[in-house]
Amino acid sequence: MLAAPKVIRSLMDEPPPPPPPGAGPFAFGDTEFVDRVLAEAGWTQRAIASFETHSRIGGNDGVAGAVNQALSNSAARALLAAGDATLRDRAAAILTDQFEAQSVDGVVSFPAAAWLVTARV
Repeated sequence: MLAAPKVIRSLMDEPPPPPPPGAGPFAFGDTEFVDRVLAEAGWTQRAIASFETHSRIGGNDGVAGAVNQALSNSAARALLAAGDATLRDRAAAILTDQFEAQSVDGVVSFPAAAWLVTARV
């Protein structure tokens, strides 16, 4: 999720500021934040456990599919909209090189983590 926005920002002369801390989907990476939100909403018996895996991107379309998927997330689309007409192609070339280096048998995957959250009302 972060590969494309990072590459796009590196190619921009004046990238827009990043989202403020605590904003976006990664705000929920902080277990204290998650627990506070649940507590404020009235949930009890809260439990948060980590889950680690690998996330495959690009489906059966290998590196090209992974590049297209990475450039299609909302953060990447917003940055591309703020850039010039060549930005997508330049970012795609860099991402292709990065993803080819990580590809195993045509599959691009990355370490991924999530929280398994349970609670009661």
